[in-house]
Amino acid sequence: MKNKEIREQAKVQGVKFWEIGVAMGVSEATITRWLRVELDNEKKVAMVKAIEQVAREKEAANENADD
Repeated sequence: MKNKEIREQAKVQGVKFWEIGVAMGVSEATITRWLRVELDNEKKVAMVKAIEQVAREKEAANENADD
């Protein structure tokens, strides 16, 4: 499977492909197409940052909901 580490990180952090797309300014279909072939380092870094950003935003939203 291509880009296994990206897929695993998204899964572990509970981030959907459409959420990565929103964070990166592209569609879910674009994310899916990108993941079909091994990404270059620049795109991998951008995708990891987007996953981390979405995960932080979800965590903050959950913390605010608990208040």
